[in-house]
Parts: sequence; C-alpha cells; structure tokens
Amino acid sequence: MSAQEKQSRKSKVRVAHIFLEFPVGGAEDLVRLMLRSEIQIEHRLICLKAAGAIGEELGKEGVAFDCPGWIKGKRFSLPTAFRLSKWLSKNEINIIHSHVYNAHVYAGIAAYLLGLPHVMHHHKTWSRPRLHRQIILHWLNRRAAHHITLSEQTRQDLVSRFQLKPQQVTPLSNPIDCADFYPSNDTQALRSQLQIPRDRFIVGNIASLRVQKNHLTLTKAIELATRKHGFKGRIYLLGEGPERPQLETFIKAHRLSNIILAGNQRPISPWLRALDLMVLPSTWEGQPMVLLQALQCKVPILASRIEAHIDLLGHDHPGLFDALSSDNLAQLLARAENDPQWCQLILTYQDRLAQRLTTIEEYGTELASLYRQVLSEPSPR
Repeated sequence: MSAQEKQSRKSKVRVAHIFLEFPVGGAEDLVRLMLRSEIQIEHRLICLKAAGAIGEELGKEGVAFDCPGWIKGKRFSLPTAFRLSKWLSKNEINIIHSHVYNAHVYAGIAAYLLGLPHVMHHHKTWSRPRLHRQIILHWLNRRAAHHITLSEQTRQDLVSRFQLKPQQVTPLSNPIDCADFYPSNDTQALRSQLQIPRDRFIVGNIASLRVQKNHLTLTKAIELATRKHGFKGRIYLLGEGPERPQLETFIKAHRLSNIILAGNQRPISPWLRALDLMVLPSTWEGQPMVLLQALQCKVPILASRIEAHIDLLGHDHPGLFDALSSDNLAQLLARAENDPQWCQLILTYQDRLAQRLTTIEEYGTELASLYRQVLSEPSPR
C-alpha cells in the first residue's frame, strides 16, 4: 500500500454498527439505508448473536456483515466484549455506533478498552428502566462521545436524567427511502399480486408481535368493531414475535376470520401501498419507520396517543386514539371503513407532514457531519 493510500485509509471514517441480532425492525432498516446514504463513510455491520430475517435479506442483496455467533444465551458475556474490541481493532474502526440497549453495553466496553468514540443511538423514548439498567446506562451514557435521539423531548430527557452536555445529544429524524415507498398507482393489481381481496376494506398493522406493540388491544377492537359496528374489513398483522400464540387463541375463540396473521413479509413496501388504512396501537415507541413509510405512501393512519406518535404526527392528527381503549379504536375503524371523506381528511392532514420527511441523502449528510465532529474531538480516554 502506497503512502497516499495509507493516508487516505487513515483519514476515512470507518463506522462499526453493533447489533446482537437482526430481527425485523426499524433500527436494522435504518442501518440498511445508511449503507446507501454516504459513500465517504465506510459502514461495517457486526451481529454478535444471530442474523435473523434481516441478515438473510442483506446476504441476498450482497451486503457484507459479520455474524460470529459469540453470544449463545441471554446472559452477558464479558469475553464477547474483548472479542469485539479485537474485531474493531483488526478492521481499523475509528467510531462505534450502537443501536439498542444490549448492543450499547458491548459497544461501550469495547470503546473503553480501545479508546474509541462511541455513538449511542436511542431508538425509544426515555422511560425509567430497572435499577441495574439505570446504573449501567449511567456509565454508558456519561462515557459515550455522542448520542442520537429521535425527538427533541427524548434529547431533553437524556440531558436532564444523565447530566449530559446539550451539545452531546443530537435529535435526528429517521429517513425515508422514496425509491421504495411511494403511493400506489394501481392498488387493485397490487392486491391481486399479494393475494389480498380486491373488494374489501384492508387494514394493516406492521410490527413485531410483542407486548409493547399492543396487538391484543387491536384484536379486541376488531372484535368490537365487527360485532357492534358492522365492520366488514380485513386486517393483516404483518410481523412475528412471542405474542403470536396469545393472539391465535383470541382469534380462534372469537372466530375472527377477518384477522390474518401474515407473518414477516419482506419487502414490506408493496403491502403498505395496498392498504386502505394503517393502524399502530403501540404503548411505547421511538419513531416508527412504518409511520414515516405510511406517510410517504399516502396511507391514512390510526395511531395510539403516545409521545412518539404525537411527536411525529402532531396533537391534532384526526386518527389518534387512547392506546388502551379497544372501544375508541373500534369506533375509529368503523368510521374509516364507512366514511371516505374522513379518511381523506386524514390524508390532507398527513400531506403536510410528508413534505417534511427526511430523505436518505439528507440523513447521510447530517450523519457524516456528526461522525466527523465526534472524530475531531479529544479521545474519550
């Protein structure tokens, strides 16, 4: 390697994104967008435990990532932190970017061992965790070179809770891939392709089947809407997770043939474009990629009235509802099916929001600037 090549190599920003596993989720999709956003940044992915569905997709797309399988169980593994530090050193990484709590822990220890800057990406709104996590997060957050949040409120919460310097925390809205997500110009043909009924009102929910996604409230709302309000639509639950058995039991007990557990469907964009309505009843979120995607696809949204959704959609969005009220959601589902003008009102409101969405290019530019800023600051050690 020539001296010029060595200098170029030395000055290049090489970022390692740390994950424990690749479920189908917003953080993983975000990193996929990062890979296409900024050619001056070299992004490396390492998955310490299991690759999962996203890993399979990345492999098919020819995206290189490492999945050494160093973690076998649920317990913390200190040797894995040392192995990670060796991997980072071998690959000449100069900045570490972690995305979820368990990955933060391994990344934070490796960053400490190597004296590398660590960027913590907070994909959820702030909530007070259990005591041992509070202690660990205090150490991690205070040592991290920089933090990325999805909202100004979460930024303020972190600064206040961990006494961080305000300039250490940057709110960055998730980006949207306009090449994949756009309004359908032939919904009927799309539904035929996906084997979705062409003459039914189609509702979609795109989320992992976990407690915080609140699918049980949604299925109860469908039962109420069907029984009390004559709801004739069909809803597709697109995702997998530990709540599936409970949902199957509820659906079977109430004979709800209009609820389809469709599992993980990738790519998700055709399914989203085929919907008449998107519903997200979560009790806790960060900034759901699926809501950004629905805005771009011009699909009316019903969403629970929680901090993350309000931050994105605004207090006055017509489709907000009480996260724990099946009856409230049932009424809105029935209204959406029977009142096209109300759905159009939602779309008119959402058009203003869609104009403010962040593109991949804009996000890549901001992120590259942030990385260079972090690298220009004194070493954390």
